[in-house]
Amino acid sequence: MVGIKTTVGLVSRTGILPITADQDTPGPIARTVADAAALLGVIAGYDADDPATAPCLTPGTCFSDYTKYLNKNALKKARIAVPHVPYWNGFNEAQAKLMNDAIAVLRAQGAYVEDPYEIPNQAAISAFGICASYPPPATCSTVLMYGQKHDLNAYMLGRPGAPVHTLTDIINFNAAYPDPSIALKYGQAIFLAADQLDVTPGSADTARYQADRAQDLLLTRTGLDAVFDGPDGIAGTADDFDAILFPQNRGAAAPGKAGTPASSCRAVSSHRPRRFSSRSRPG
Repeated sequence: MVGIKTTVGLVSRTGILPITADQDTPGPIARTVADAAALLGVIAGYDADDPATAPCLTPGTCFSDYTKYLNKNALKKARIAVPHVPYWNGFNEAQAKLMNDAIAVLRAQGAYVEDPYEIPNQAAISAFGICASYPPPATCSTVLMYGQKHDLNAYMLGRPGAPVHTLTDIINFNAAYPDPSIALKYGQAIFLAADQLDVTPGSADTARYQADRAQDLLLTRTGLDAVFDGPDGIAGTADDFDAILFPQNRGAAAPGKAGTPASSCRAVSSHRPRRFSSRSRPG
């Protein structure tokens, strides 16, 4: 299967149950790259109900046909970076072989693959993780947890006929049906932590969220741009990388926080995905 996590704002999020609006973005899942490209052209575009799609009103930003970019020879001379730390940490021999086999295929198709090529500020990115408890430690980002309450409550507000209306209601429902086969397969620790945040404008938790959001963007975009723009830091030069290859979903956080696109390729028989994060080109 091939999945495309689109740039935030390329595809409308209207009607989609949110985790956090800052990072949520839908995209196609298909059996081939060509099918994913065809579907992307159908679902991309401006939606008045989702302000994040406003850039699609600018010509040349969003397209109705992405199949025109399909190119069987696209990997020839493509430059791909493969960071190992911490993404390959703990791999067994079979997992490492899977990645090395994928790299061999990319090289056979004409790509230049630098393996390993580490993200220069990875230590700082790793040190600023995702908060999942309350009160949140100072060394993590509250963006996901804040959005879990703020954006989920806003979503429910627009559905007055629903049997639950707030995150608190959902927590209470789950507590009333603790059987994992019904509701609590994964527990609700993040819900419980998120519900304690004060998401009103001007609150201390809102100020913390805003600061954490800025730090997320600074760390992840700085790190990814350093790879995409090469050691000289200048876009469009010969040492740029076109994509970063991550194993499984271990590299999802960086493009997710930055709102940049990524694609996942999963062999249905093995259920082991490989993730690419690529520079934002059109769409």
